[in-house]
Amino acid sequence: MRQIKMSEVIFYNRQRKIKLPDDFKSTMSKCVSAAVRGVGFGHESRIYITFVSDEKIRKYNKEFRNLDKATDVLSFPMLEFRDMSPVISKEDVGPDGVIELGDIIISLETAKRQSEEYGHSFLREVCFLAVHSILHLLGFDHETKADEESMFKKQEDILASIGIKR
Repeated sequence: MRQIKMSEVIFYNRQRKIKLPDDFKSTMSKCVSAAVRGVGFGHESRIYITFVSDEKIRKYNKEFRNLDKATDVLSFPMLEFRDMSPVISKEDVGPDGVIELGDIIISLETAKRQSEEYGHSFLREVCFLAVHSILHLLGFDHETKADEESMFKKQEDILASIGIKR
């Protein structure tokens, strides 16, 4: 029987413009695990992260958000949350007992540009986008100034916990 980690990450690289360093996926997996642990989600979970081009994310953004422009990241949560608590039904748990948290789509072209604009590494930018998206998958949002401050502090704390700093 296959051993599932607390947070399993399935990666898909659907772009050819930016080469990924050898340790990229292992560092991304650490970010995901730290984010899930950092908010206290105590269930075995699975997250899908797909790396795409600006052209592809623009198509997704138009289809799902009616915005005809490239963006850095899109999150597609699978769970419902009420008062920051997941509402987990038996339909949310796969046959292997793992909860599918959702999908994250990251444009590596936009992440690369943003890393240069903000003056930090490409890896740090992609990890930031992944952690930000995982928080969305786990019920966080930034609709109000207070929520935004709380979410961004949580992101920085999670990244710092695994040694990824600005």
